[in-house]
Amino acid sequence: MKSQYIYGLALLSAAAAGATAWQAGSQQAQEGGAVRVPLAMQAGSAPAAGPSVQTLDVVATDYQAVAKTFLTKVHNAFIKTSATPNSDVMMYANVLNYQAGSDSYAKGSDVAYLWTEDNMVRALYWGARLDSATYKPLLLTAVDQLDWYWNPNCAGSAPGATPGGYGVRHGQPCYYDDNALLGGNMLNVYLDVSLTQSVSDNAFQALNYVDNNQNSHNGVSQKPGDPDWSSAFYMSPVTRVGAAYARWSARFPNKPIAPTRLTWATDMFNQVNLTSMDLLAPSGLFRGGATCTTAGQPFVCDSGNSGVLAGNSTGVAALALAIHKNNPSETAKLAYAQTLMNTVLAHSAWFPSGGGIKQNAPTGGYATIDLLCQIYLQDGNVAWYNAAKGLVDFLITSNKDRYGWYANGVPGDGDTGETDDDPSAVAGTWAEVRTGATRPADDKTRLITQAAAAAALAEFAYIDRVKNGG
Repeated sequence: MKSQYIYGLALLSAAAAGATAWQAGSQQAQEGGAVRVPLAMQAGSAPAAGPSVQTLDVVATDYQAVAKTFLTKVHNAFIKTSATPNSDVMMYANVLNYQAGSDSYAKGSDVAYLWTEDNMVRALYWGARLDSATYKPLLLTAVDQLDWYWNPNCAGSAPGATPGGYGVRHGQPCYYDDNALLGGNMLNVYLDVSLTQSVSDNAFQALNYVDNNQNSHNGVSQKPGDPDWSSAFYMSPVTRVGAAYARWSARFPNKPIAPTRLTWATDMFNQVNLTSMDLLAPSGLFRGGATCTTAGQPFVCDSGNSGVLAGNSTGVAALALAIHKNNPSETAKLAYAQTLMNTVLAHSAWFPSGGGIKQNAPTGGYATIDLLCQIYLQDGNVAWYNAAKGLVDFLITSNKDRYGWYANGVPGDGDTGETDDDPSAVAGTWAEVRTGATRPADDKTRLITQAAAAAALAEFAYIDRVKNGG
């Protein structure tokens, strides 16, 4: 069920003492004191030196070949060979199960959850950017798979909101964070790979499901029916929608609705940075959300002093970068994204001295590599490229096991890699050394993390090609 995996977040009421859906950080990793907005750095500044920017000695790596080989392996291993009821196309399996007798993996029977499918769409999108002839057909088949998840009867939380969203699986409930991630990924497919009305419809059906169900302080909870919906401000769905709107408006600035969408994104950026939202910890990193005690403005919210995760901060930085692309001559948002990226890199508990990143693989590991790549594309500073390269090189040289799979660090399977209380605990994360013939096999290999790794490899390979004039 969803609660086993959804980023380790317990769905408790606002009155509960523990974490709510947005409180993604460890409750042991609390930070007190006054919230402060990070100071902007000079645009074009390099990332701070530290373990995260370590570049391993990888000689003459053909990143495109590595990325394409692994993405093809993921697709072939997880695509089901038997029909799924209510689907006209073959679907992806959610996991591979280890078979001790044959010392190999076999497809599980369950179809991928939507948040897993989201990650596979993103991996195939970057594959199509690298090699359109090979991966665009697979990507468009994955787009067709989304019909299986569409649930026209998904009710929203806001009174009068039009029903309809993408469900966890066929006929199942819809989650706001899943739809926001899917909408952003599908918008990228629309803008860069397949400029068709059907793909645009997929993107905006998902984005609108979040947009249309905001409460009086512009927030959402995790899903309809949550008792804390009216007071919740779960940050990742709204920052993802904002970034998608800003990317769209940068591409189509003359469309009548472009100013409205850009204003939506800018307003959300400004709101999450308000001191009264209580989202920014003294470290300069973002928490995942807050409970708001006022209906509308002025926003007065309480984060419960929850911990911070890399994915929270990279999401806000990505929103700033998307807004910047609408007005490249104005560098404040670029400087903000650079500053926040540096703050993430300086958080040493996430970047062990041995290399890699000790965060949730799809929402922290991939998100960090993605933001490094995107800032490099924007300002051309090779230091960001080198920081991403260090993380990717660790994946290639140290994190893959003898079966060719990466670590399964996803909340719910016991390997979260998300707390700061034990910086040496890297098991199951993208900071674990998993090489060697004697290492025990993982019981399961999950599509969500393998797709996240495939996306990280393919995106970096694309950036590497751009850097080298390809």
